[in-house]
Amino acid sequence: MKKIFYSLLALATLSLVGCSGDNNPNEGKFHADPEAGYVYFSNPGMTVNIPVGCAEEAGEVSIPFLLNAYVNKNGLNVQYSITEIEGSSDVATVEAMVPAGSLEGNITVAYPAGLTSTVAFDVVFTGTSNNSVEIGAPESTVEQKVTVRLNVDTRDLLLGNYDVIETVGGDQETHTSTILPGSADDEILITGLGYFYAADLDDALENSTVRAFVNADGTLSFPDAIDNYAFDNESVGPLYFEGNSGEYTACPGDLSINYTFRFGANLASAVNPIDVVLVRQ
Repeated sequence: MKKIFYSLLALATLSLVGCSGDNNPNEGKFHADPEAGYVYFSNPGMTVNIPVGCAEEAGEVSIPFLLNAYVNKNGLNVQYSITEIEGSSDVATVEAMVPAGSLEGNITVAYPAGLTSTVAFDVVFTGTSNNSVEIGAPESTVEQKVTVRLNVDTRDLLLGNYDVIETVGGDQETHTSTILPGSADDEILITGLGYFYAADLDDALENSTVRAFVNADGTLSFPDAIDNYAFDNESVGPLYFEGNSGEYTACPGDLSINYTFRFGANLASAVNPIDVVLVRQ
């Protein structure tokens, strides 16, 4: 065994010697432009929910992105296009740049006071002020964009990421959840509920999505359980969400829900009631 090791070591040494010297064919080919690179989002396609309806004054939000390059001596401006989803993006001012000396950039979205309805739009990177800096990694087909929502309407104010506490009996679990818009104007989709009955937290977060309706009086209502499938439990099969009660406060953003899961023939069986509190991050 020692002879094999030494032979490999000798071979490696010879290889290193063979690659050194004055006749390096790669000399000068790498790092010819240390500012060359690309800009990208760590989570392209993400949605940024801004509860502007909870503020009485104008404001702004920063959305980070990254520059993959060795240096950034002079700063970098990033060009973009805007695709409107809801309302008019003209109410907002958008700027995307990486400051000189940094490899971390921001999209800055400034919005006025007094918006009366929700505005949503995509910001899509299209180019930069440096011809050596591209959009997205070489050969990547992923569109570098984010969706910005300036939320004003009551349902929309509840959209976003939440810290969650679920309690059943004397047991308590904490995790996170995301509230998304449903197909109806007053509908929300809540992800990640049911940690106690999922295979693990990742399973709950990836596979559990339940429906609720936002009422103007601060309460939540729910579809019939048969129309509110959550996820499959490995022991009893499909679980259906049955909401018993729910309340919310749009500003600053919290929800309290009592629910159970129904399962089995005619959904005649149910787990113990679960209390959940969601607080916007």
